[in-house]
Amino acid sequence: MIISNLFSGIFLERPNRFLVIFKNQNKEEIAHLMDPGRLNELLIPGIRLLLRKASNPSRKTKYDVIAVWSNGIWILINSGFHSDMAAELLESRMVPEFSGYKIKKREFSFGKSRIDFLLSREKDKMLLEVKDAHLWKMD
Repeated sequence: MIISNLFSGIFLERPNRFLVIFKNQNKEEIAHLMDPGRLNELLIPGIRLLLRKASNPSRKTKYDVIAVWSNGIWILINSGFHSDMAAELLESRMVPEFSGYKIKKREFSFGKSRIDFLLSREKDKMLLEVKDAHLWKMD
């Protein structure tokens, strides 16, 4: 998976769970963070962020947060990419446990929940939730 047009900024604060204020070339800007989790251990004032310009010019925020630098590595904190990366792994057949399974549907409704993937292999079906890597086998 290639994420293009990235630039770095400095994290300043997080006024709510979907907004981040960052410094970009000595100017304060706001960015959308697609991860409602707390991330308190990662989002520390002064830490480096990877961002990119949003594709929709009419959006309230002009930028998206992609990753944060922590302990010498970039950590992907844009949850929108987690599902895309998992899909690439599944389709590449690099994970033997999912050999033969195909993605039947993304964002599958199951009861009152939405599960990342409905997978199928012959007559078998499997639900896959990427965030927690829980597997549920459907009969």
